[in-house]
Amino acid sequence: MAERIYQDSTYKFTDPIRFFKANDPYYFEVDNIPIKQLQENCLWLKDQIRRDATIKISSVKRADIDELRPYATGADRTVRVKPGRYTARINDASRKAPLAYLQKVMGEALGDVDAYSAALPNAGTFPNNKNAILQSALDTFKSTQAQNAMGLNGLAERAFTWPVVNVDTPVDGNGAKTTGTTILSYGGFDVNAPGGGASLVPFVITQALLWAKATNAVADQITLPTFETTNPDSGFAKLPKTENFLIKAWRGVSRLAVVDVEDEISIEVPQFDPADFSYTNEFGVETPVAGVQQRIDLVFIYSKPIDMSSVNIIDRNGRQSISKPQLGIVRGAGIKVNLNPTTLYRENYVVPANDSILAHPADQFNDKLGFTSTSSNDIAFDVRGSFPSPDDILNIAPLISEKLEDTAYELVGQSILPIAYVFVQDGSQVVLSTDVIDIRPFFRTAELSYNERTGIAAAFPQLSLANPAVGKAQLDHEVKNVYENLNEKIDVLRTSVGDPQTGMNTLATGYVFGGWNFGPEGALYDYYKKRFASDNVDVTLDTDAYVKTYIVGNYGLGGAAAQISVPVYPDWDLSKWCTIQDLSDKGLYVNDYINTFVSNGTPSDDAIDATVVGGSFRGAVRADGLTPQGQTPKRLTNTYSNTIFHYVSKKIKFVRPTWLADYKVNVGYLNCLPQTGTSRGSFAWNPSYFGTWVEKGFDYFIIYVAWFSPEGGNAEGLPIPAPYTVTNTSGGKKKKTSISTVSNRGSGAFAGFIVPVGDILYTNTDALSVTNTYNVATGPSLGAGLNNNSQPVTQSVGYKGNPRIARCTYPTVMWSIEGIPVVDAPYLYGNLNGTNPTITLKEK
Repeated sequence: MAERIYQDSTYKFTDPIRFFKANDPYYFEVDNIPIKQLQENCLWLKDQIRRDATIKISSVKRADIDELRPYATGADRTVRVKPGRYTARINDASRKAPLAYLQKVMGEALGDVDAYSAALPNAGTFPNNKNAILQSALDTFKSTQAQNAMGLNGLAERAFTWPVVNVDTPVDGNGAKTTGTTILSYGGFDVNAPGGGASLVPFVITQALLWAKATNAVADQITLPTFETTNPDSGFAKLPKTENFLIKAWRGVSRLAVVDVEDEISIEVPQFDPADFSYTNEFGVETPVAGVQQRIDLVFIYSKPIDMSSVNIIDRNGRQSISKPQLGIVRGAGIKVNLNPTTLYRENYVVPANDSILAHPADQFNDKLGFTSTSSNDIAFDVRGSFPSPDDILNIAPLISEKLEDTAYELVGQSILPIAYVFVQDGSQVVLSTDVIDIRPFFRTAELSYNERTGIAAAFPQLSLANPAVGKAQLDHEVKNVYENLNEKIDVLRTSVGDPQTGMNTLATGYVFGGWNFGPEGALYDYYKKRFASDNVDVTLDTDAYVKTYIVGNYGLGGAAAQISVPVYPDWDLSKWCTIQDLSDKGLYVNDYINTFVSNGTPSDDAIDATVVGGSFRGAVRADGLTPQGQTPKRLTNTYSNTIFHYVSKKIKFVRPTWLADYKVNVGYLNCLPQTGTSRGSFAWNPSYFGTWVEKGFDYFIIYVAWFSPEGGNAEGLPIPAPYTVTNTSGGKKKKTSISTVSNRGSGAFAGFIVPVGDILYTNTDALSVTNTYNVATGPSLGAGLNNNSQPVTQSVGYKGNPRIARCTYPTVMWSIEGIPVVDAPYLYGNLNGTNPTITLKEK
């Protein structure tokens, strides 16, 4: 128990007092002893009760400190923890209310340093409407309503790193020049005197930097580099500013905060279950381990800091939100080791079965483990077993990446305070006070998570003042130096021929196949399959593998080191109508990749066609954008005719290198030709658009191919959900009717491509004509003068040598992308207005 430390006294036997003297009538020396003792006691007591005395105690134990003290009453299975406070490392990024929004714009390519764009509170075009969201966040500073609380903690307006120019040049009193000779950052010249450069950080960042708007809204974002590549006088000097914006975006992740346990909290401890210490044997039978009598549980506090309304944690039920600290428990029980053979041994990650650790049944017998009861400690009896680690079994750091969704689990981190071990014995129905072992770590959680500490410990050579850690910003800078140095040497050795950075060259090429099922390859397969079967007695020459290998080789689809594999289904992207439909068999039907355009045009300049959503001017337009009469010019709003065409598309992305100024894409048909109009029937639809075109993006391009179907304008054949179907009405006129169901996915009416290759074109060397047989009841009209009853009719057309073709639904194209490097940008002409402009050609 605690013992009071009393004040030292200066009073002994020196204070004057009347004692018996030798000449007293009644005198014996021994008679003075009681009087002297009484004097001593009174003076000592006087010292203890004087006003300036400080009460001191010694021999204080954990049990004497009531704050956050764990205990059990012995009447139930509940462990309780007293109120108190502690500091915790707060890792939760998933509950942040950002005060800044950033997008990484550099750092992906070799030799790049990291740079970000940050939204300004101006109306703008920052991705995902972050300009407006930031404006809304700043507007909450005008209100004192509880729902607008920000939970500010002093991190949003402070930088924590000193500016340096580079690893060899710290910033001195003159500061670092961050924008040439005029300093605009960190408050300007007055704040950064004497040198006028960025020198007075880390200190409070000015409000202009925190919430600055662009004058007259001329910009909606700013650039935040880690290293200033264009200004050697700045270097890393802007890094503290960039750090500040990252703090504003993540709101102080992995910081230290205060946690307040305002009321007593409790948790129920599960009873001992012998089944927890069992294993699955080689035959799949669950087998108990005999002799296990106890387990050790760990009780801890989930941290919710005072400067946040709530935090997210991950427990056995997944992600949970808590608005106050609460207890958790980890059982020191087995997870039932499975020795049964499994096919999952290659798995890297498994889902944990419960909130237990992998305890070992023999640990309870090892007297070198656990707590030993002695006369000098507060342990009632020896406690042996498997102990859950109190430090980092639940202290985890979030994964910080701007590419994570706001709802990602990886943004959930948690910091826990271990409180007590609980000794759980077989057969015990309650938790006794002696079963609770207090392990409070002086009221703070770990400042580093396990992976961070072990990362430092495993560094080789070890980290020290002689071997400091390298930050990513510094590493990027060094890699950039190496890259530029090597690049200069390579430039001396390389020639302009074949060098993509010093000449216009082909950067990539490839195919977009129609495929074996629906493309030219399928038509060629059908032709050669039948030809080989009839021409050869060797049955191995008409197998699927042989025929396909023959086609790939015969038509030069790759070869040598460039092995090309023709796909079964088309490379073309699924159609829009197919992707938005609730279909379970997308892509299996022949027409699932076809997009169909259907207009509603009329031959009138002012008619409005709903399918035309944008148009250029028509008529005369002056330089000021008005008509010669001073009016706003009209735009094209109509197709002028009923128009229908089909098309397919393929989007291809690429990583754009920094040296690339521009590029062009070339596309050509391979072994196929599109239909450009109808050759039969008549209808109100007019054939219109066909061919290939390319949509260019910054780091992608889309190849389109359009054609007109064999059915011409007959809208009955639309691969849909179709905007129209066609029905006959009185007088033979056709009427367009709106429908919305999927139809004609398997129809062959849209096979608008032929395969006119030599082996097929020139096979007609014997017959005088091509003979076709129709049944007029079901076949197409044969024209005037031909049999018009239900009997088969033979029609002879053509001549000896009449070419033959094969048909398919989708094309195959070959594309290439040509790059124009930055050094050739002067020869990239984008405006050649005027008469006979003269351009400069690049010299070899």
